[in-house]
Amino acid sequence: MSAGENILIVDDILATDGTVNASVNLIKTLNANVISLAFIAELLYLKGRQKILIGDQVEIFSLVQYCLVYYKF
Repeated sequence: MSAGENILIVDDILATDGTVNASVNLIKTLNANVISLAFIAELLYLKGRQKILIGDQVEIFSLVQYCLVYYKF
């Protein structure tokens, strides 16, 4: 990875935000640009997308989104 390169981060799951924020910080220290984030699955109820420390111009994409539903019988 070199300064000025455009980087796509691909991860298996977006849950809280820890892994992706660590990746973004590493890429920024190398002076590269994160252009998009892609995940196979996203756990919506953990609100990881809202906690990602990256600008609004970066597209965040997930193939599957899981929500948590409680049923009271």
